[in-house]
Amino acid sequence: MSAITPAVVEGLRTLEPFGAGNPRPVFHTGAVELANGPRIMKTKHLSMSVRQDARVFRAVAWRMADRADFVTQHRSALDVAFNLTENRYRGEHTIELSVADIRQAR
Repeated sequence: MSAITPAVVEGLRTLEPFGAGNPRPVFHTGAVELANGPRIMKTKHLSMSVRQDARVFRAVAWRMADRADFVTQHRSALDVAFNLTENRYRGEHTIELSVADIRQAR
């Protein structure tokens, strides 16, 4: 996750628009640990923070609320496949991970 920077997110914008013929790039973290959560949102989604080395990112796993116990059980070693997203809320700008899949780290 050390390579995730605002410049990378900006560079991804040059690949837009994303859609059926041009899917969003999917990245892989390697082993991360759960820093916070998971918390179930609206009965369907998971919100959590993941850490690798000194970097911590918020991660949202859409339609994966059923994986909450799995994530908690393997909290010290998870592999995450994700898209990068930007969150602009109340004047704050953050980079977040939109989780495509999650598994126990190998």
